[in-house]
Amino acid sequence: MAIKTLPSKALAMASAVDLTEGSDHSSSGEPFKAFVAGKPLPQRSGFFQGRMVNKRSPAAAAFAKKVRDQLPIGGSAGSVLFGKGVPVALTVWFMLPRPSTDFKCNKRATGRLKNAARQVLFPVVAPDIDNMCKFLLDTLNGVVFADDRQIVKLVAHKCRDSEGDCQGGTLFQVCRHVPAIHGGVPTNYKQQQQQPQHREEAANGRGPAGPCR
Repeated sequence: MAIKTLPSKALAMASAVDLTEGSDHSSSGEPFKAFVAGKPLPQRSGFFQGRMVNKRSPAAAAFAKKVRDQLPIGGSAGSVLFGKGVPVALTVWFMLPRPSTDFKCNKRATGRLKNAARQVLFPVVAPDIDNMCKFLLDTLNGVVFADDRQIVKLVAHKCRDSEGDCQGGTLFQVCRHVPAIHGGVPTNYKQQQQQPQHREEAANGRGPAGPCR
């Protein structure tokens, strides 16, 4: 199956960040990786007739088109990499654009990022990571997978873009979820929970756990 050429920055980002969480995601057996330049966007919501609804914005359509441009060639029109019922694992890095103050003399350009700014990689700023995930999953519906309910494992990171002019972007990988690779279901987790009265006794130094030392 032929693969479309990714943008140069997409290739650089994919090689610089290890997204590998296994393989065997599509008919080709290889993970699908993509990079979309630009500030990561959160899901927009609003109220309609008293109910919360998600709004499909023009930005979502533009994002979906950029992802389609990176899809493998050869699929039939309207097809997706992961059909209904296929469990999917997704890893994503939301690269937030840097403010102009992170650059020397406040001038955004490649090579002008301050050394001190390079140390700030995981800022506690908006947008919320869960809203960015919602935007990404809804946008990939009907493009990469048939329905976002197929996602059974989601690993998300929010950080500052530190390459080039640091305008931001979204780097993600999608693959078929394989328990032997991605991990199965926890066991004995109910047995590890203390009964409420035991927790209270332990806190007072009288329970099975004994006093803290």
